Amino acid sequence: MTDDDLDVMFRQLDRIAKALDRIAPAADRDDDEFVYVMPAPGWWAVYDDAGRQSWAPLVGWGVTRSGSVVPLGVDSSGEVEPWNTIANFIRIEGPDDPTAT
Repeated sequence: MTDDDLDVMFRQLDRIAKALDRIAPAADRDDDEFVYVMPAPGWWAVYDDAGRQSWAPLVGWGVTRSGSVVPLGVDSSGEVEPWNTIANFIRIEGPDDPTAT
């Protein structure tokens, strides 16, 4: 290996080290942070509404940094929120489910 080869190799290693410095360590990352969002046409969230089931359309699916896929909907204030964490959440129904209305 020549001096020129070593020089090229060290410059490449220096670039890699600088790039790695810009990446947050895993301990500093929020695993619930969404890294990808996609639409969910025809998908519904089903809720218990005082003993009766009610349906609300999903606006999308969110994929978290940890790899979880979460149903997303719009709350009463217009904010997009994960809907599987709401207390009266029952299930998700797909576009081909005949009970979704």
